[in-house]
Amino acid sequence: MSVDNVHDRHRICGRRNCGQAGVVLLFVVAAAIGPPDNVSAQTAMAEPALSPRSRPAVSEPARLPYARPPDAPSPKALEAGSRRGTDKTCLARLGSLGVKYAITAPITDSDGCRVPEPMAIIEIAPGVRLIPESRLNCQTTKALAIWVHDVVLPAAAAEFGSRPTALIHDSTYVCRRRNNRPDGKRSEHATGNAIDIRAIALAGRNALPIRIWNETAIAERQFQARLRKGACKVFTTVLGPGTNAAHATHFHFDLARRKNGYRLCE
Repeated sequence: MSVDNVHDRHRICGRRNCGQAGVVLLFVVAAAIGPPDNVSAQTAMAEPALSPRSRPAVSEPARLPYARPPDAPSPKALEAGSRRGTDKTCLARLGSLGVKYAITAPITDSDGCRVPEPMAIIEIAPGVRLIPESRLNCQTTKALAIWVHDVVLPAAAAEFGSRPTALIHDSTYVCRRRNNRPDGKRSEHATGNAIDIRAIALAGRNALPIRIWNETAIAERQFQARLRKGACKVFTTVLGPGTNAAHATHFHFDLARRKNGYRLCE
């Protein structure tokens, strides 16, 4: 999604703080749950019908088991991969947050996009899935997990007395340049460093799309405002409804690096 139309004159907040902690390597891969076999299989089993443009009501995704594909990495393979360079501190933090994931084959696209150790996220927090199929680097996975744990879970409990069951996204890794142009800087999506979230599924009610809510939707507006404000403490870029037309129907979060650790929260 486009972010280059948002300039440094926008409101800037705080220095980045990756929140890294711990040195013990943990791998959290559910014994009976594996990464989705492919995009179409996971989308067919779990993703509600939700048009990025029309935004009809979204029902909570059905909770279905994942089948481990034949080429899914084993715990030993993951351990070998970590010795080749995965950030052990990052993996330890994912373990402490209860993230379920698998490290998949390296991504090297002909256009130069590259994710050395992409993660397929099964649950970004206990009981909270990330759908459809995702590919993120470890640092972005960690930031997303911290946001869910510290912001989304308490906001859902306070505003709706409910618990999130899934984050529904439009994209994670996509090999493209900013604004989908044929040249120029690569998007943060091209390194697995960004995610576009379009809805939050909650237990016992319809999923909530990310949008501009009218004045009567008090709880929805407050919930979305809390999510946005909290994201600004975790990600270096936060864009969404009200930023521009390109971000009117989703949150864009990324970990772009800027001079002096500045964050863009708009």
